[in-house]
Order: sequence, then C-alpha cells, then structure tokens
Amino acid sequence: MISDTEFRLSFWRDGSTKAERLASSLLGLSGYQEIDPQSPLGGPDGKKDIVCQKGGITWIGAVYFPIGPKRFAEIKKKFLSDLEGVREEHGGFVFVTTQSLPPK
Repeated sequence: MISDTEFRLSFWRDGSTKAERLASSLLGLSGYQEIDPQSPLGGPDGKKDIVCQKGGITWIGAVYFPIGPKRFAEIKKKFLSDLEGVREEHGGFVFVTTQSLPPK
C-alpha cells in the first residue's frame, strides 16, 4: 500500500507553480545553492524552471509533476525537451519528477 504522500505526488493536482516551489526546496535540501525559480508565478521560462549552483557549476533544473503515471516514452520526451534549455555555459541538468524511473 502506498502512503498518502506517495499518492499525492503520483497524482499531483497542485499545479506547476507549487511543483516548482517543492522542487526548489528539494534541491536546497540536496545541497544546491542560489536557487532561482525562473517563472515562479507561471509563464514562459525558456525551458529553465530553476537555475541553481552546486560544486561551482551552474545547473538548470526542470520539473515534471504530471497527473498519474506516464509511460517511459512520455517521460523521456519531456526530459529531452527540457534538456534543450541547457546551454554550453551551464554545467549541469537536474530533472525533478514524481515519476518512477527504471534503473536502465
């Protein structure tokens, strides 16, 4: 049986603004610093939900909290689309999702 927290994350209904705020907080707990949500109230963000720093590297964060489980192909498509927001001056990409990803 899954917990209430797992269920709420798996069937996220709180919108992208709250998802990006939660992801920003999680990144902070994971050691990222200078966390800068790009459009915290919604709107275009140039495929960069979050810009942050860790280990002297600028990271671009992408957030994907869809409603319900998605097929791997859909998750990969979103990942690759968000990866386009990373430019040469950015050193890393972090993808925060509520989806279960296989180890492969």
